[in-house]
Amino acid sequence: MDNGLEKINLGYSTKNIPLPGKKDYLTCLTNKAEKFLKNIRWRTFFFLNPDASSRRKETYGFPTTKPPPQVPELKEFEDGMLNIIQNVEFRNVNKPFQKQLSKDIKNIKEDEHLFVPADKTTNFYKVKPEQYNKLLGNNITKDYRKAPASAEKRYTKVDKNIATKLELENRIDTTAKNEAFITLKDHKPNFNNNPKCRLINPSKPEIGKISKRILERINAKIISATNLNQWKNTDEVISWYANIKDKQSHSFIGFDVCEFYPSITEDLLSNALKFAATYDHITDDETQIIFQTKKSLLYNNQTPWCKKSNSKFDVTMGSFDGAETLFAVTIATYRHQCRIISR
Repeated sequence: MDNGLEKINLGYSTKNIPLPGKKDYLTCLTNKAEKFLKNIRWRTFFFLNPDASSRRKETYGFPTTKPPPQVPELKEFEDGMLNIIQNVEFRNVNKPFQKQLSKDIKNIKEDEHLFVPADKTTNFYKVKPEQYNKLLGNNITKDYRKAPASAEKRYTKVDKNIATKLELENRIDTTAKNEAFITLKDHKPNFNNNPKCRLINPSKPEIGKISKRILERINAKIISATNLNQWKNTDEVISWYANIKDKQSHSFIGFDVCEFYPSITEDLLSNALKFAATYDHITDDETQIIFQTKKSLLYNNQTPWCKKSNSKFDVTMGSFDGAETLFAVTIATYRHQCRIISR
């Protein structure tokens, strides 16, 4: 190809799971069983002690770091689970597809190229490390600049204050410094000559989980009051479409917003929340949490970067509350456009 990228299509979904080794399987099984039993213990404890349940606080889905109390009623069940794990038997499997998976994994590990996924197709592209680093660097420097040295400490301090105020400081971890990466937009025109990329920032503040819950509540109130549709899967769309009467008298309006997430500004979100406040009460603390989650940093080689346009505001793809933020902005923008059209 003209862009030096070699397209690879494995011919199957990468969600297929290759057979693990005995040691890896037992390690994973033990970890999952331990997590399952912890959850069962907590559920049983609160079921048997309803008074303790009434004293529970809002945790926004953050698990406790405390070990669950032992429940005598579960001892026989737990012993049975342990016995199952200790007596797992293995057999050799000789399946052509599993052989193909193992072969492909081996080839990928031995190949000096990076295998970069496409953005909206099942394709992968073999990319030389230096070319990948160039594409990644270009996409970072396009919208980002190196962050001030004090940015990390300032953001972490505010995050900690929020967690402490909610009595969740022993449950919420500091933001992990996960490295940014790219996917390739091979569905875009002229991709062969001018490859476009989507920049993904997997470093996301943990308090984004709190913001997600808040925005879910706000969006639900707006949807209920305005009768707007929010489809979360294909079946919901098909069901909606099937129930439309006189389809021949209706039309679709299609449009594509280029780089929607990066285009959301602080003012745009602020106006969206003002619009949302007409349907739901939003406290000052909730507003602070929503905006604090947008103070995120992007990491490349452990170096922090921030947005050029506004170093203290960035709605990133893959963040815990990114989709909910996008929907809140979309609702407000849609209602504003409807008022303009109606004039």
